[in-house]
Amino acid sequence: SPMEYHDVVGEIDLKPPHQRSSALNDLLLMLSSQDPIKDWTLPVLLLQSCLLPGDIAVMLEDPEPPQIERWHHIAFDYSAVTASRAGHVSRSEGTMWINMEKRAFR
Repeated sequence: SPMEYHDVVGEIDLKPPHQRSSALNDLLLMLSSQDPIKDWTLPVLLLQSCLLPGDIAVMLEDPEPPQIERWHHIAFDYSAVTASRAGHVSRSEGTMWINMEKRAFR
């Protein structure tokens, strides 16, 4: 159920545009169960989802951007790994924070 997830950045809403797509009808049937991941294995759901773009028209809609100017504090942790063709690997970890009230950045 969607209540189990935190910090969701998107959702998929499948609406049947017609009855000609057997891939869409199959996926909608699978996702209509109480617990699709328990009733069907995740690889089967993924495979069925991958069939859709070739079978039906897929439209993506971007969500509204967040209104960052209304936030007072922003903080996040990060971890980055970069590699060159020569085999050199660099790693970086840290924390970024911004305090909009005091106009502080670190």
